[in-house]
Amino acid sequence: MRSRGAIGVVQVEALTELETLRRQFVDAGVWLRPFGDCVYVTPPLNLPDALIQQMCSAIVDVMSARDFTAPELTISG
Repeated sequence: MRSRGAIGVVQVEALTELETLRRQFVDAGVWLRPFGDCVYVTPPLNLPDALIQQMCSAIVDVMSARDFTAPELTISG
């Protein structure tokens, strides 16, 4: 996880099933869009603390329930 100003990023080795991941965030009450191997967070600066906590909790809950390691590459020949 890293942040710069009002942008936070959770970067993992590999994100798969992005639509499922997006749906899990929505089900957790937040609108976050995974992109590439990252989940970006750009909350408004005036967001109440309770909503920031909800967003962070959703990220922890959804991300910790999944395996984000890249699948092994098998070469046969």
